[in-house]
Parts: sequence; structure tokens; C-alpha cells
Amino acid sequence: MRFSPTHRFFSQMTHLEIFYTAEHSSTWLARLPLLPQLSHFSFADVDLLPICPDLLQACKLLAVLAYLADTDIDGYTSPPLPPLFQDIRFVLVTPVYSGPDWIRGIETGMDYWKRAEMFIAQRRSGEIEASQYRIDIPAPP
Repeated sequence: MRFSPTHRFFSQMTHLEIFYTAEHSSTWLARLPLLPQLSHFSFADVDLLPICPDLLQACKLLAVLAYLADTDIDGYTSPPLPPLFQDIRFVLVTPVYSGPDWIRGIETGMDYWKRAEMFIAQRRSGEIEASQYRIDIPAPP
């Protein structure tokens, strides 16, 4: 059975983390705006960066768009910065320690999602320059 993004299973989904994108990623990416409660989306595939501006425009409730960087993105960060990196909702998170990070989130409430939310709030308030988009997450003890 295939699930549609409008299936009730997805009706309350707020956070979605994708680590691997299949060859038909454009099909499911086009359906992300149909997830009515999606507010947080993260991905680890650098090849998705070019479509992120469209995602931010189409997903009206999206508050956090996090690229979980595991590769060098120097080609994307040379001046001038792409419009994506200027969107306050975009955050580059590096490095990501998935297992320990989610455990840290359960134990302390401070996982990469929470760090991204706080970082974005600081950008909005001016505590952090709006041009900053990178969060470096320390390795767990």
C-alpha cells in the first residue's frame, strides 16, 4: 500500500528528517507542502540544496530547514551567498552525531532541532547576525 502525504498518518507530522534521497526524490519533495503540520525539515544530501528555496516558499509553516552537513559545501558558500543561505529559517548543522544527539535530546531537551530553533530566534532578534547560518554542534562527552 502506498501512502499519500495527505494520509491521516502524516496529518500531525511536524518534524521530518531525511538522510538518503532516492532517485525519485523530486516526486516526494513536491509533496512536502501537502504535509499540513510540517514545521521542521532536515536533510543530509547536499544535492537537495538547490531545491530548498522552493521548499521554503511552498511550505508555509516551515520554521526550520536544516542541512545536516557531512560534506564540504564550499562551492555553495563562496560569495555571493545563495538566497537560500540568506533565509533566516535555513540552518547548516555540523557535525551531526545522530545517535548521541537524539539521546541528548531525550535526556536534556537540547537536540539539533532545539539548537536550530534557538539559533533562528537569535538571528531574528539580532543577537546573531542574520548572515550567519551555521551551527557547530559539539561532540557528546
